[in-house]
Amino acid sequence: MIFSLAIQPIILSLDSQMNIWYLDDGTLADYPEVVLSDFKKVINLSQEIGLELNFNKCEIFCCSGDTDLKVIKEFQNLAPGIKICDRESLSLLGSPIFDQGFKNTVEKTIITVENLLNKAELLNRHVAYTLIKNCLFIPKFNFLLRTNPFWKFSNYVNSIDSSLKSCLERILNLRLTDLQWRQSTLPIRFGGLGIRRISDICLPAFLSSINGVKKLVSLLLNSKDNELNIHHYDEALAAWGVANENEIPTIPQFQKNWDNINIKGIIANDLIFNSPRDLARFKALQCRESGSWLHAIPSPNIGTLLDNTSFQVCIGLRLGCNLCTPHICKCNAKVDEIGTHGLSCFKSSGRFSRHTEINSIINRSLTSIHVNSTLEPNGLSRDDGKRPDGMTLVPWIKGQPLVWDVTVVDTLADSYVLKSSEVSGFAAEMACKRKHSKYSSIISSNYVFKGLAFETLGPWCKEAIDFINVIGNRLIAESGDSKSKKFLFERISLAIQRGNAASIRGTFPDSAILSEIFVL
Repeated sequence: MIFSLAIQPIILSLDSQMNIWYLDDGTLADYPEVVLSDFKKVINLSQEIGLELNFNKCEIFCCSGDTDLKVIKEFQNLAPGIKICDRESLSLLGSPIFDQGFKNTVEKTIITVENLLNKAELLNRHVAYTLIKNCLFIPKFNFLLRTNPFWKFSNYVNSIDSSLKSCLERILNLRLTDLQWRQSTLPIRFGGLGIRRISDICLPAFLSSINGVKKLVSLLLNSKDNELNIHHYDEALAAWGVANENEIPTIPQFQKNWDNINIKGIIANDLIFNSPRDLARFKALQCRESGSWLHAIPSPNIGTLLDNTSFQVCIGLRLGCNLCTPHICKCNAKVDEIGTHGLSCFKSSGRFSRHTEINSIINRSLTSIHVNSTLEPNGLSRDDGKRPDGMTLVPWIKGQPLVWDVTVVDTLADSYVLKSSEVSGFAAEMACKRKHSKYSSIISSNYVFKGLAFETLGPWCKEAIDFINVIGNRLIAESGDSKSKKFLFERISLAIQRGNAASIRGTFPDSAILSEIFVL
């Protein structure tokens, strides 16, 4: 702000018809002699207040296309090192002005991104995925996407998207079919991985950017909105209309509104599932809680980092990938290449660890809001003698203690899959009802009972969502951290995924590990 105030008198003294500045980046346009005069003025007046121009960063471009060597010579004498630009090299704030410059600018970004993606392969898979989603891919192209007509250069766009797919397959060690790759490029809330394709968001980014700045540009150019002609806008709108049946968002300034329309079309036209299992899987993933674990920041210090094999299995389950070769489970059942038998196997090794971890998280969360509780309380049992998972030692509501019991059911189990393909969360709701039936005697004994039912692919029953929301809101009030509730959902979601990975890996036959290290 202080710098801008210091140079404002200099800017106001210039005569060029086009006189635009953003902090220390200025653009002047007029007849050559006018621009040259203003350039001299900027140099001299800047020196008076202790500022100097970096001539190596200065650029000159002749709009007529005919380079006047005499004018160029004068600029070079005045500013040694000034760069002479043509239509292929002229850019503003890193974005090419003309279509001829698109190739050079984008190729530089592609090289940078590919180098970063190659280095990401050396990292833990969970960490690499998080970096690609949040830092290394779309964020690197974001400014260019909002200022350039990417949709006109389909060869470049398809090449970039293909490179991303290949990198993702190497990092995850999974083979993605076209359908699985298409699903993975959806946002997490729609059942994908949030690894977006350039081809999917180039139009939403460009159109929302123009609509977002249109009023400001009109003010700067002193023209009416309906009279303003922004380059490529009509062409982009026409391309959008063809792809999305001319459906325009009511609030066009936000990229998300354009993107939601585009995603609706992708799901309707590209993601066609032929089997009830695949449809049940995809519907389950569109529940909000199903993707919470993908939003968690992977950190070994706080227990939110998945090991390479677990992350591979969890992503494979989400996308329906082949996870193993067919084999015989410990229970003597046949396991196919998808590997989902372990999620419902009665000898599943992940069930107990998952159950213990979820209860531990709930117990510690209650303690954090000053509600003391105990796990598997003595002296309290249902009709068959089994104890609930936990009970508060102080009243929870209306003077009544809280009793809870956790269960995780398999979304793809034969008994649920048909209904789950029609209604997401069906298995969890049915399991919650069964819990209430089993604990009817405890409910009638002046206890508040919560049946916390979760599904292997992510959906929670409504009772579990409401209960964790209450704890989360009280955590926010207690800690002052507005993200406390989000972190709690992520913790439970991660516990479910860890249990899934352990269950699937538990179907493999036992084998001895190398107990010594041999130096060859």
